[in-house]
Amino acid sequence: MDGLKITFNLSRVWQHFLTKDFAVISAHKPNYSEDENEKRSNLLKEMLIGMSAGYGFKEIKGV
Repeated sequence: MDGLKITFNLSRVWQHFLTKDFAVISAHKPNYSEDENEKRSNLLKEMLIGMSAGYGFKEIKGV
């Protein structure tokens, strides 16, 4: 994990979990190539941005 830094406020995430609607979703699937997973992830992001419900998202890069 050289060079990988993930920073976020865990207490804020926990507060959202306790007090708001909260979900974790991913477009990545192990049977797709990295390029295809990147396309799927971008499409999911575009769909969330385009929704009028006001959903937000936080990208988390995994390993």
